[in-house]
Amino acid sequence: MSTSGSLHGNNVDGTEGSYLDWELTSQTPGGNYSTIQWYAGWRFSTTGCRGLRLGNATVNGITVYNDSDGGDGVHGFVSGHNHRPKLQTATGSINIPHNADGTKQFGVTVRMTGFSGLLSQGSTIFTLPTISRLPEAPTKPTFSNIHLVSVVADFTPNGDGGSPITAYQLGYGLTSSADTTTISATPPQMVSGLLPGKRYYFRARAQNAIGWSPWSAISSVMTLAGARVNVGGVWKQAVPWVRTGGVWKVARPWIRVAGEWKESA
Repeated sequence: MSTSGSLHGNNVDGTEGSYLDWELTSQTPGGNYSTIQWYAGWRFSTTGCRGLRLGNATVNGITVYNDSDGGDGVHGFVSGHNHRPKLQTATGSINIPHNADGTKQFGVTVRMTGFSGLLSQGSTIFTLPTISRLPEAPTKPTFSNIHLVSVVADFTPNGDGGSPITAYQLGYGLTSSADTTTISATPPQMVSGLLPGKRYYFRARAQNAIGWSPWSAISSVMTLAGARVNVGGVWKQAVPWVRTGGVWKVARPWIRVAGEWKESA
């Protein structure tokens, strides 16, 4: 990978010839592109020249310089001036889009006719530093240790976008259309404080230095109820309710462990 480079056209006498230099000035992760500054012209070993004529250069398939004037000295360069080692003819900047995975190779070409009608041309390919992207969405959550008010949700990260994953989140709720709760997570993640006998919908996402990935596909799990009842010969989960202060509420089972009452998992 390169942050700068030089292309020399085929040499006229070992030191003379066209050139195109470039340097990376910035990378924009949000737009997934790099910006480079380029410089094109002629390399000199002697002090005199009759001016440049007929030149073009391309960067990443885009023509950035083109002069088709066949006249001599069209740029007004004065014979006898010391142009060593390089005489810059043109410069500019260009944005270079990267591939979806943040990588990018780009080609450059240069072709110029220098003093005394000498032709120098060449082409090559450079590789830019990879631009980090957002991570890919993790796999949809799977579940284990399903109890009345808790489950263990597990998921697997996918691609990190070229930058290490630094955090995960789980979003969940009682509908598939919106999360009511979002928590930091380290898979496998114990999720507690749920209601018995309810179906919960879960999804996961990952974060790197660029930002958060898309959410994963949604999966669902149903917590255990406090009891089962036989309805028409079919056993179904029953969620116990209690009346407190004239208001019916879902009962949350507690058990006694080593002499201490604890809410059932």
